[in-house]
Amino acid sequence: MEIKIKNNIFNIEDGYSKVNSMPDDPEESEAYVKELTTMACFVLFFPSKTESAIQFDDTQNFINGIRSCLSDEQGIVEVDKGKTGSGKRYIYSIVKTKIQNGVQYNLNFNIETAEGVFCISGSFDEKGVTGARDDTVYRLLRKLNAVKPDMEGWFCDPYDHDFDRGFLMNVSEWREFDEMFHGHPLTELRKFVSDFIRNN
Repeated sequence: MEIKIKNNIFNIEDGYSKVNSMPDDPEESEAYVKELTTMACFVLFFPSKTESAIQFDDTQNFINGIRSCLSDEQGIVEVDKGKTGSGKRYIYSIVKTKIQNGVQYNLNFNIETAEGVFCISGSFDEKGVTGARDDTVYRLLRKLNAVKPDMEGWFCDPYDHDFDRGFLMNVSEWREFDEMFHGHPLTELRKFVSDFIRNN
């Protein structure tokens, strides 16, 4: 699926529908949504107004900046950088947030183009029955004695095992479990990112 913002053409995976941006959204933004029985997502594309602050090659600084802004209801799930299929530099983060009815996974993706830096901001929310991924993986690992009854070994920041503040990532959110949970918001978010990197 092809979208055009200013003079940039981006390709995103099929299944997303364009909706009107809200008055408070950034200028020149375009919004897309996707909804399944298990998740709902909202993705916003817009040109960056702070592109001079983007450091595409410094993931540690990127991580430090995220940590400085985290609330007690949030935690880092993933940070990565590289080049897209056409050679454009990118850096992105996935941060999870505890919400009333489950977990929201938030994407902050920055890509360098000839027109400047573009941002993709996305929220991928659990919908319907929540917590099934956590529960299934936890039970599996308990049988293998890989997680202790007191939850030791279950929660951990992916980039600093000594960091213990906030709503830490848990083992069920590791990428290797995505194939077991099609339609889960984290799986869908990673699919969106992988497809975007490959096709842009």
